[in-house]
Amino acid sequence: MHEGGRTLVACLYTLLLATYLASFFVRRLASRRRQLLYTLLAALLAIGAVSIFKRFTTLPCPHSLEGFGGSGRWVEFWQLFEPGLPRAECFPAGHASAGYAWLCLAFLYPWRSRGFWLALLPGSLLGLGFGIAQQLRGAHFLSHDLMTIALCWLATGVLAVAMRPARNAVDAIPAENDAAFAVQPGPGGR
Repeated sequence: MHEGGRTLVACLYTLLLATYLASFFVRRLASRRRQLLYTLLAALLAIGAVSIFKRFTTLPCPHSLEGFGGSGRWVEFWQLFEPGLPRAECFPAGHASAGYAWLCLAFLYPWRSRGFWLALLPGSLLGLGFGIAQQLRGAHFLSHDLMTIALCWLATGVLAVAMRPARNAVDAIPAENDAAFAVQPGPGGR
């Protein structure tokens, strides 16, 4: 799951990049160019945010702790950025971020629509799969994955708002079911 997951995400991202580039040449894809660009940038931003965050944290991996076969000592959560402690570069979960980054797909649909909920599935399933695999290896605690979910959701949500098409002053307040990029449902869909 460790290497296979990395390969799967690399293939998905390569396919997404190819589709985005094709949108400049294929007329049918041109109308989706903004959504494709958002998805490309959001996935990168989420993974990058987790990667940068973990460079400065002091929480160790389970397998690094004395009680689990390592030599490190337990660090409390409030010591996350403690200057006197060594950087552990384990918190939050990096591999799980490659899956949870795809939570960005939900922002392509109106809030709480059927598309919104369905778009949460790929990122949730990938992230859970990667996260549980790493936990079973002793590489992360559940809290590491929970922080990864939060960072990925925050990063992709902020980007969705930042990339929302400009509005005039009258339309400045979004409607309850407003989506960042308003993917239109098919016939009979919500």
